[in-house]
Amino acid sequence: MKTFVVYDISSNKTRERLSENLLDIGFIRLQKSLFLGILDKSLYDNILYKVNLEEGDKVLIIPICEKCFGQLYKEGEMNLSTERPRILIFG
Repeated sequence: MKTFVVYDISSNKTRERLSENLLDIGFIRLQKSLFLGILDKSLYDNILYKVNLEEGDKVLIIPICEKCFGQLYKEGEMNLSTERPRILIFG
């Protein structure tokens, strides 16, 4: 399911770890602390792998159905495609 992840984290190291985890599993960054990707509910813990949240830190995971996603309103340039690019390696 398409999923938004948004966070408010005070530590630079923790923010970087979370954003790296999201990018590693195919999410795209829409804004500094807003990501979009495909994520099954059973994998929510994967995005918080080795992320040590401190008191006051917040992570919000927002799954969105295709119908609702199609009704999103956006202003400005942003790529909302969650298709993962194909990587070819020639040896």
